[in-house]
This record gives sequence, structure tokens and C-alpha cells, in this order.
Amino acid sequence: MLLDLIAQVIELVRSYVTVLTLAGIVGVSLNTWRRWRQDSARWANPPLPAFVPPEAWPSQPQVSALVAAWNEAGNIERHVHSFTQLRYPHKELMLCAGGPDGTYALARRWAGPQVTVLEQQPGEGKQRALQRCLEQATGTTILLVDADCEFSDEAFARLLEPLARGEAQVVTGVSQPRADQRGYPLVQYQWFRDILASYQMPPTVDGVLGRNCALSRSVLEDVGEFRTPVRTGTDYYLSRVLMQRGYTIHAAPYSRIVTEYPETPSAYVRMWRRWNKNLLIHGPRFRMWKDVRSVATAFAVYGLMVLLPLLTPLLGPIALGAGLLLASIALANRIYRQAVGAHLANERVSWKNLLYTPYYMGLDMLAVFLSVYDSLDARHRARW
Repeated sequence: MLLDLIAQVIELVRSYVTVLTLAGIVGVSLNTWRRWRQDSARWANPPLPAFVPPEAWPSQPQVSALVAAWNEAGNIERHVHSFTQLRYPHKELMLCAGGPDGTYALARRWAGPQVTVLEQQPGEGKQRALQRCLEQATGTTILLVDADCEFSDEAFARLLEPLARGEAQVVTGVSQPRADQRGYPLVQYQWFRDILASYQMPPTVDGVLGRNCALSRSVLEDVGEFRTPVRTGTDYYLSRVLMQRGYTIHAAPYSRIVTEYPETPSAYVRMWRRWNKNLLIHGPRFRMWKDVRSVATAFAVYGLMVLLPLLTPLLGPIALGAGLLLASIALANRIYRQAVGAHLANERVSWKNLLYTPYYMGLDMLAVFLSVYDSLDARHRARW
């Protein structure tokens, strides 16, 4: 009886699969439009907390910025110059630079009272380079940042203020692309997604952004500094150790450090391939199953999106309809993030960028597939 009923339902769906698929896609589109209107109105005039200059803080701690720079010849001078232009007086940049492109030689030109330059050796890795920087640092507050970032007074101060006031021991900010990159469609795709995520950040989060975070030196010493060898996923590893030791990570969503975003598809896939792999490698060790599930779920959904249309000859049009419906949901979510993110950035989403969305989704899918492969292959697990 039950099997007969199931067979009848399947046959009914098969008869109307085209109509049901189109209705589902229309429903997804209308829901996306509703969410866009609702959230755009909610964030029509997003609040911006008052900027409190360091002069008004109860104290101004000595800040040591630690940077591991390998093959960063195209960025290193702009990075160091932006640091020297900061108005904050109690600061030092500890830079461990190297690579065959001449990064160390360029960095050496900037060595001085506030900039210490160490030579990074081949194979040393980011973790050991940061440890060497920390050994010579004098600051009570440690700032972690990447060599392709550019400092600004506002991003610097908004990140450090909670520590200076004694309101937090660990703070993480966000990032935004360089001004000269913001016309690139792929950069906009990432930027709009990031800025929406920053407005959705709760007061405390479960991870730090390695290119824009600060913490008390005592906290860093308590979690073992950078002494544990970590070949890949150093920022994620630090986040997990901090959470494991019971430290609260405070969010500073208005501390937006300028950084270099991937401009090419290969660079974009390589970045997300590595980030997803780090979740799969380090997540189980710290019982962060939600992080592992996020990649596994994406892998399953993307796999179905690819597999179902291929099974159409065996399963009939239902498989094709289900695959199209899954794809429409994934595309709609990306279009929503671009539209609302552009609104928050006071930018316009070009039709060109919207038309590229399926292509960008394909890059996201490829990055997830490759990250799962990397996590299972011993040769790729430790690759940066």
C-alpha cells in the first residue's frame, strides 16, 4: 500500500517536473528579492560607532606588529611605509622577510628605530618566522597582520581600543580590498560578501582573522606563542587554541584593514582551497565539528548539483529538476550577498558581475572539491 502510494507520488511529480522546477526557481527568486529589500532597508543608514583617537584612551600600550613576509616584493615597501605613517607613537614593526624575489633587501631599506627586519630562511615557515619576531618584540600588545596589508590610523585604533581600555584580551577585525582593486568583478564578489559578513558579526566570534587581529602578549604566551609547528592554517590553529584555553575573541567589525584580494580565478581558488583544507585538517583535532560539517555540507550539495543532471538518463527529469533547483538556491544566495554588500559599501552591483555569478559559484565548487582531495592526500595536507 505504502509502496504504491510512493510510486503514484513519484509518477505525479514526474509528470509535472518542469512546472514544479520553474515554480521552485520563481519562489527562490522572489524570496531573494524579499530578503534584499528587507535587509537593504534595515541597513539603509548603518550605524558607525564613534571613532575614539588614542589620545582619549586611558592608556596607550606598546604595540608590536609581527609580520612574516615571503616573496612579497610587490607589497613590502607599501606595507612598511603605511606603518611608519601611523600617528600612534608607541609602536614597532617586527618583520621577518625573505624569498628569492628580493623581499628581504627591499625591507632592509626601511630598518630603523620602529622597524626591525629579520631574514627569513627558506623552509622556515610562517610559524617559526613569527616566533622569531616575537622573541625580539618589546610590546605588551601584539598585532598580527600580513605583508600585503596597508595600515590606517582608523583601522589600527579601532582594533586596539578594546585592549587599551581593558575590555578585551583578544580582538579581531575585518579586511577590505585596495582602492585600485575595487573595479575588478572578482574582487567585488569577495568584497561585498565580506562587508555583509562584517555587519552580521556578533560581539564575540570563534576565530581571528590573521591579517587583522591583536591580543595581549600574556595571552599569546599562555597559549604557547608560535612554538607549535603548524605548516598550514596558522591563523585557524591560533583561533582554536585561544578558544580551547577559554579566551573570548571580541569582534571589531569597523576595523577594516586594506589588503590585497585575489584578482585571478587561480589565486581565488588557491586561497579558498587552502582555507577549506585547514578546517578539515585542524577541525577534528579541536572537535570543531561545525567547521568540518560546513565543508562537508558544501561538498555534498555541490556534488549533487554536478551529479544529478548526469543521472538524468537513469532517474529521468526529476534528477535534472532537483539539480537545477539546488543551483538556483546557491546562485540566489550569492546574488543576495552581492546586492546587500554593495549597498553597504555604497557601490553598485554591475550587471556584468551578476552575469558572472554562475562562474564564481563554479570557482567556489572547485575550491571545495580540491580542498577535500588535499585533506586526504598526504602530499597536499602540509602544503601552504
